Amino acid sequence: MPTSRWERDPDGMGQRVRWVKPGSLCSTSEKAQEEPPAKLLDDLFRKTKAAPCIYWLPLTDSQIVQKEAERAERAKEREKRRKEQEEEEQKEREKEAERERNRQLEREKQGPGERERKGEGQGGPRSG
Repeated sequence: MPTSRWERDPDGMGQRVRWVKPGSLCSTSEKAQEEPPAKLLDDLFRKTKAAPCIYWLPLTDSQIVQKEAERAERAKEREKRRKEQEEEEQKEREKEAERERNRQLEREKQGPGERERKGEGQGGPRSG
């Protein structure tokens, strides 16, 4: 009757040791062949060359389409805001030009004598 025993890693280099039960048909080497190798991060992701490494995945086609649509929407919004701002600035310039025309008309209506009288009491030299 077989007895339980300790079994070393098949290559003899590793520190792995396992307990083999009586009646067990597979050894460490057989089990290792059946199991697929574990996926490493390097296999699953892309990584930067600089240290420390940053692991990343490229965008899928649907994510690319979605991001481009969002980018186009933001561009439309920016353009709309820019046009609104330009319109507001244009209105402001028109108001300022209208104010300036009104001031000029008032000056022309007053005539030269009234402008001089307004200036006499303000900041002129004192007589004494």
